[in-house]
Amino acid sequence: MRTPLALFVPALAALAAAGLSGCAGARVTVSADRARYPISFSGSVRDANGELRLRSSLVKVGDLSADGTRLGFLYSGLTPGSPYDISDAVNTQVAAAHGEAVVYLTVTVSDGSTC
Repeated sequence: MRTPLALFVPALAALAAAGLSGCAGARVTVSADRARYPISFSGSVRDANGELRLRSSLVKVGDLSADGTRLGFLYSGLTPGSPYDISDAVNTQVAAAHGEAVVYLTVTVSDGSTC
């Protein structure tokens, strides 16, 4: 018969391995603190005068894409390289498209693992 300690050690080792490998859960923070253009999760955005510009008055000139990898350890207690700042991507891509803002911003997070 196995002792309680003999059962506890493998369970603790499995939990530690999951936590250290990033399989135990994660949190990601995305920021755009240095963006020179307004960003909206909806189809409307405020212009330089603070007036709300509705979807019907906007013209799509391009798509924004930014991706990166962030690791999370111990339920994201340790997240090197976080937050993920998209300011440079916003500034570069909106300027290249001669745009004025980003609307319908979506953020997708994947665990990227087979846990």
